Amino acid sequence: MISLGFTPKGRKSLKSFLFSIPVRYKVYLLIVFPVFVWAGETVIEVEQDSKDIKVAVQTAVKQVSVELMEQFIEPSKLKEQKKQIQKIISTYSNRYILYTKTAPPVEKEDETFVISVTIGFSEENLKKILLEEDLFYSGSSHLRILPLVLFENLVNRKNYGWWMEKTNVSESVKKPIREFYNQIQSTLMSYGFFLINPESAGSAYFIPDDLRFTKAKKQRVFNLARFFQSHLVMTGFIKVRESDMDSILNLKMELAVYHSKSGRLLAEVERFMKVPVKEENAEIDLISFFLDNNKNFTKGLGVQLRSIYEAGQLSSNLLKITVRGFLSYKNLNRFSQLLSSKMKDIKNLQEHIIRSKSITYVASTNAGAKDISAKIKDTVFPGFYVNTSRVTDEEIILKVRINK
Repeated sequence: MISLGFTPKGRKSLKSFLFSIPVRYKVYLLIVFPVFVWAGETVIEVEQDSKDIKVAVQTAVKQVSVELMEQFIEPSKLKEQKKQIQKIISTYSNRYILYTKTAPPVEKEDETFVISVTIGFSEENLKKILLEEDLFYSGSSHLRILPLVLFENLVNRKNYGWWMEKTNVSESVKKPIREFYNQIQSTLMSYGFFLINPESAGSAYFIPDDLRFTKAKKQRVFNLARFFQSHLVMTGFIKVRESDMDSILNLKMELAVYHSKSGRLLAEVERFMKVPVKEENAEIDLISFFLDNNKNFTKGLGVQLRSIYEAGQLSSNLLKITVRGFLSYKNLNRFSQLLSSKMKDIKNLQEHIIRSKSITYVASTNAGAKDISAKIKDTVFPGFYVNTSRVTDEEIILKVRINK
């Protein structure tokens, strides 16, 4: 039986550690470990039946890992994710455990041995790993979202994305776009998500040339998100087109949030507006109009993300379920309640897009669309006839009518 005595020794700075090493090794260590934020050191006394140093180090690393994780993971998550935590310790401990030093084993009267293990660690490196593994959810922290929203004006043929190599947008347009990001940032912050504001942070200057792009292909998007160490990435566009009416422009907005590591779609919102504008100042009027109407738009995104987070399904898939048929809103609500209660594989079913003859819901799921479609086919929904019209990897389209 192994018992542990946790003896804090206080945290040494990395500087004091490096300067305690012979000169010929210092340069090498500085190259391997360029910067350690929140680096620390502690001593674990391991009591065991043998002199095996390797076993003592493994035990000490596990003890330190758990002590550190308790600072960054909600207590409920610690209990629920034991297997994942064990995987992190066994697979990634070399990323946050900087060094180990052991003292000679000391034999006790009961023929057991005490081995003191000194461990240097990086809290910042551990936080990054927990963020990648969807475990860094302490109450005071926010998940980072990198926005890659393209502004397309098809009237004057101007596009603007802060990450693009060249832009032809005037400062008068960039200013309201900064406000646009500020407003999204404020809304999502209230739901526990931090949106990086590239317009105020000057993020474009830090992007390597090989990560810049004009066409937002998914792999390029995720590469850029990882460059900024962002847990989630927001893509989409605000697109302006001419309409058939004078002094009116069509404005379409779509935003989607993906998991940066897995590439899974987590949340999605869209809206179409007709915008009254003044000819001489059309661009500013458009963005201002969007800002005035944007709060509820982004609120829908925050609600979707928060519900997925609270359900512990941040890494699950997002599935669209479209219901077509001549149903009253009351009957649609009744059917959606039946769908939620009978389909245990789908969680957080929410209204996404409402049209005259259909409504699209979004839901979180760990099952495939074809599996869910098959279960719907075999399920009885009292008061309704339900047929599957079409199934793709991302959407199920149902035809529903009243069963009289």
